Amino acid sequence: MSALDIALKVAQIASPFLAAGVAVLGFRLTIGQKDRHDRRSEWWRRAAWALEHIDNTDDTDTLGWSILDALSDSDLATSTEQAIIEAIATQAVEDALATEAGVEDNETQQEGDGR
Repeated sequence: MSALDIALKVAQIASPFLAAGVAVLGFRLTIGQKDRHDRRSEWWRRAAWALEHIDNTDDTDTLGWSILDALSDSDLATSTEQAIIEAIATQAVEDALATEAGVEDNETQQEGDGR
């Protein structure tokens, strides 16, 4: 029996195991991808809920901001999503400061008018 015959025999024996290994690897990659997709879908569902509640006047706005903060720290959040959350938070702070400054200016003006 030559070396070529032995190599062919080994290849015949090993090929089903190699094929099974490739199939298992493909299956695991598919399951991992589906799991990540499902987790990202849930992340977006939570983000949408939080975004819908950050502008409320009741206590859910605080909860919404807390959830957005936690979601931005998640490994499921991409850098783009983190930047979006940061931009929303920055705008909310600027709006709150502008509103507060407007109220203070209005109160100062009313005091100056003798009201």
